[in-house]
Parts: sequence; structure tokens; C-alpha cells
Amino acid sequence: MANNIAVSGKKSATFVVDNLNSAEGFGLHVSTIKGTDGYGGRNAEFHFRSGTTEKPSNEVVFQCYDGFKDANLHTNEFRVDLGPKEQICQALVEISERRVTLSVARTSKPKPGSNEEHVYDIVACIPLREETGFWQTGELFWNENGVLNGRSGREGHNYQVTNPIVR
Repeated sequence: MANNIAVSGKKSATFVVDNLNSAEGFGLHVSTIKGTDGYGGRNAEFHFRSGTTEKPSNEVVFQCYDGFKDANLHTNEFRVDLGPKEQICQALVEISERRVTLSVARTSKPKPGSNEEHVYDIVACIPLREETGFWQTGELFWNENGVLNGRSGREGHNYQVTNPIVR
């Protein structure tokens, strides 16, 4: 079931994603319309992915698409490989008119003989075209687990998303 938030006149929308260490399939799918399927296309969208629910991966990927620019279907796909999900603590995704900023807290992996662990951040800033970015419709649609249109094979489990903070 799609949730929606108004972003007209706002500067940003921020989502917090927890439980990535046990997430499966597709999660936190956000788009400018509620009928998107996670493949990218006419509308801006992004999602997290960890394999599928039938065949989960031990890694997490973040994918973002900036929407068709023209009749030739020019679009960009941005991909951030976040690594082993057992090392991922939390992800923060901030969306604005011209970019998506992803910040992921990870825990270091100690070498044999050491029990030392440190939390560090992975940060990616994804540029968006203003004319095709997330502010073009004045509304964002989002789903915690799976893709917005419920496409078979693109389900998700165990993603925990905090209601977005809109500023």
C-alpha cells in the first residue's frame, strides 16, 4: 500500500531505514507516482534491494533513477553497492529538488584476533535534473517493503522505515 507526502514548497524529505541486516528483496521504494515498478523510466524513483524474497542476497544495493529527460527516453541509473548487510546499521535518505543524498552507517569488520569494531559512514550524493527530479509532481509516494505497484517478484520483507520528515 502506497503512502504519500506533499513536497510542494518544501526543501527536503528525509527517510530513515532500519533493519537492513535482515531485509530481503525490495524496500523503501519512493517515486513521484504510485504506479512505478522499480525499473526506472518516466518518473524519478529509488529503492533498496537485497536479492529477492525467494533468493535473498547477503548484500544491499541502492538504486536511483532520474526519470526520462526527452522523447529519446534519456534517463540515468545511479547505483550504490552498500556491501554485506550484517555490517549495515542504518540508512538515511534525504531527497531534495536537485539531489538524493544517501548516508549509511556501517560497522567495520574486525580481523582475526581482534574484537575492535568501529561505525563509519558511506555517503553518496546523486545529482538529479530539476525537470525530472522528485519535486516535479509536488508529491512523493513510498512503500516500506516491495515496489509501489506490487509487481510480482519485487516483494520485500523486514525493511523498517520511519515516516519521512519533510522540511
